[in-house]
Formats: sequence, C-alpha cells, structure tokens
Amino acid sequence: MERWLFEERMSYEQALERARTEFGFEGSIGSLHRFYHRTAEVRLLREFATEENGANEQDGLRAGMAGVGRLFMQQVADNPEAIKDWAVLARLLLAREANMLEGERNDIWRGGLALAREKFEYDAAEVAKRIQKNSKLIAATAQRLQRGI
Repeated sequence: MERWLFEERMSYEQALERARTEFGFEGSIGSLHRFYHRTAEVRLLREFATEENGANEQDGLRAGMAGVGRLFMQQVADNPEAIKDWAVLARLLLAREANMLEGERNDIWRGGLALAREKFEYDAAEVAKRIQKNSKLIAATAQRLQRGI
C-alpha cells in the first residue's frame, strides 16, 4: 500500500479498492488516511536519518527527535482534534524525554557513587595511617617492656 500511495500516487479510493480486491482489506478511507500519515512520518524520519551522514549516533538521534517534534507541532497545529494522528508522536516525544531524565538521574547516581568511593578510600587511608602510628607505638612499647623499662 505504501508504494501505491507514495510512489504511484493513487487516491485513497483507488488504493482502498485495490487493497480490498488483492488482500481482502476491510478498512475504510479513514484508516488509509491514518496509514498514509503515519507512513509519511516514518519516511520523514528516514530522511532525517539519511541527512545525518557521518554524524555520530547521538547527533542523528537529536536530529531525528527534532524532526519528530516539528512534525508533532505541525500536526497539532493543522488538526488539533485528530488525536489519533499525532498521539504516536506525542508518546514518542514523552518517552524520549523520560529516557533523557532517566539518563540524567543515572549520571547523578553514578556521581554520588564516585563521591562515596572517594570518601571510603580517604577514610580507609586515614585508618591505615592510624593503624601504622599505633603499630609503631605498640612496637616501641614492646621494646621498652623487653628491656625492662
């Protein structure tokens, strides 16, 4: 169907009739309309991904999500009542934001763990110094006791 709608530029009516005869499709023009728009979104994301030649993965992801954000805003502005058409993009944007926040939380957690490790190492070094000092005092006391002092 994608080829029919995008490459052959068939109308929804023609594509619907062909899908019914070839596949036994039972959908409506409305479902074809939604399919067309969702597929257009995916194709747009593919274009963004191919435009990022040579960019690292994070840059490509940022560019793709920027495209999703623009597409979302365009769809909401064009047809605010068509929640089914843009809800997928809204969920995608919210999931990306949640992942970014989770990543930041993990970075903070790792920073806290590194700080705790440094404090542990410092405290362990201080204890080792005290043990060494006390060992010297004990050794000196033992020598005095052996000499009878």
